[in-house]
Amino acid sequence: MVKAHDERRAYIAWIGNLDEVMCYEEERVVHLDNTVSYNGLKLQIEKSEYRHHYVRATVIVKEYLHGRIAIFHGPLLIGTYNRLGQKLAKKAA
Repeated sequence: MVKAHDERRAYIAWIGNLDEVMCYEEERVVHLDNTVSYNGLKLQIEKSEYRHHYVRATVIVKEYLHGRIAIFHGPLLIGTYNRLGQKLAKKAA
């Protein structure tokens, strides 16, 4: 057997969020009624402390492998939904 040139490990541990890698991601434009259409669903975006509406804003819709759907405006998460398009409650910080 040939001895390894470098005794350190060849692999490093994954430090990222695998959910963010293993998801479907699509760009959408918010409709005039502050909704986004995605796979036959109409996802209602609620007003936030940052904006009263997102009409005509370009957003990213991510569908995760476990079925959750999330809408992002830039890095800001603006809504989460189950696979039926029902709004999920915000988690307490």
